[in-house]
Amino acid sequence: ASGLAHARSQRGGTPTRIGRLLETFGALVLEPWCERIVDVGVCATVAPDSLVVSHPAHGLLTDKRGGFLGIDLAPPALEPGERAQLGLMVAAAGAALCAHGYAGPFAIDAFAYRDRDGARRFQPLCEINARFSFGWIARALEQRTGATQLGFGEPPPGATILIAPGDDRVTAWAR
Repeated sequence: ASGLAHARSQRGGTPTRIGRLLETFGALVLEPWCERIVDVGVCATVAPDSLVVSHPAHGLLTDKRGGFLGIDLAPPALEPGERAQLGLMVAAAGAALCAHGYAGPFAIDAFAYRDRDGARRFQPLCEINARFSFGWIARALEQRTGATQLGFGEPPPGATILIAPGDDRVTAWAR
């Protein structure tokens, strides 16, 4: 999730903010705050006949509030059972998209987290993006340049700057 309309607060202003968001958007998705271990995504395509073909999982780079910062194509630190759940979820998401008349590229996001008792848990689906997502862009960039990371914001050492910082505060990098 992008975290763009993210309201996380213990202060009294949160109910007012949630009310305004409901008035603006008509519906909200509220999720409990989770201590994330790893955020992942999978790029796939679904054909009109419902055949789903997917790429390997990739890591999602996020800030401490869960805001999207980029893609890391290195295999994410998932346990074998989590990878299996993720594969089943990609197939189910593709089938659901096809059942609604969609054919084409999509991506799903998932994450592993620690519950209140400190146990590792896995949420195999937190978002479906029925479009070319940044995961697809990162894969195309890897094929053309060999870069395995695509990011936004402050570039790490050794990164190639794709979009230099400007007045709009947009920076993109690859490495």
